[in-house]
Amino acid sequence: MRKDRHILSKDWKYPPGAVVQITKELQIEPHRLRILGIHEDWKGIETRIYEAFCKPEDPARKSAFFWDDPKYDIHTIEVENPFNHLEQLVDRDENVWFITTEGNPKLWFSEGFIKEIVQVISEMNNTIKEMYIVSKTFEWMICISEYNQLMLTAPVLPEKFRQLIKSH
Repeated sequence: MRKDRHILSKDWKYPPGAVVQITKELQIEPHRLRILGIHEDWKGIETRIYEAFCKPEDPARKSAFFWDDPKYDIHTIEVENPFNHLEQLVDRDENVWFITTEGNPKLWFSEGFIKEIVQVISEMNNTIKEMYIVSKTFEWMICISEYNQLMLTAPVLPEKFRQLIKSH
C-alpha cells in the first residue's frame, strides 16, 4: 500500500498547513472540516468550478483566481471582516468546498461546514491571499479577497445573497 506524501509539515506556512494546525488546536472533527488529500479528485473540482463560473478568453489559460474571467456578474461588498457574513449566507448544514490560495496558481481544496470554516478563517486570515466557498452543487461561489472584499456570483443569486447586497 502506498503511503500518502504529506504536504502538511509542521512548519508549513501556507493555507493547508494552517488549516490542519488550526483544526487540531480548535479540536474540529475531520467530518466537519478537512483538507482534500493528494489522491482525491481536487483537479476535477477545480475543473467544475471553472466550467460553472468562468468564461476565459483563452480556454487554454487558467487564471490563478476564479474572478479573472467571470461567467456571471460579480457582486462585491467591501466590509470589515467579511468572513463574519458567511454564516448568514451559507446554510449551517450544507457541506461546501473551501478553497484557499496564497496568490500563486496553486489552490488548496478542503471541504466542510461553514461554522468550522469561519472558525479557521478567523484564525488564519493573514495567511491567505484569496479564499472561496463554493456550493457542492456549483450553484454559487463566494470569494473573500485580501482587500476585505466579499464577492458573490451565481447564475441566479440566492435570496440571502440579494439581501446582503441590498443592505450594503
